[in-house]
Amino acid sequence: MSAETAIPVDLRNPGQVFACLGLIEAAEVLLGNAEGAFDWRDAGATFRMRAAGTADPVAAVLHFVANTEVVPIAPEGVEGPWPKEARKSGVFPAKANALTRSD
Repeated sequence: MSAETAIPVDLRNPGQVFACLGLIEAAEVLLGNAEGAFDWRDAGATFRMRAAGTADPVAAVLHFVANTEVVPIAPEGVEGPWPKEARKSGVFPAKANALTRSD
């Protein structure tokens, strides 16, 4: 079972286009089986999206984002101007030794 929704989009606005792509990515992670397409057959363009489940996929993503706590993360072993509340993490996009050069 999948739920579908459509939202208006200005295809000449790159920010709106990329936001739609972000919605698909988030819906895939949160709901699974996400698909999206731009439909410009009518007078106004829309972005159509569907994902697994019965919930409106856009509403589900926005609900998740609205209820998410942002926590800063700092890589272990790398000095920096990290916020005081940053959590140290060994899992980071780059290893600590890749961020500093020894030569």
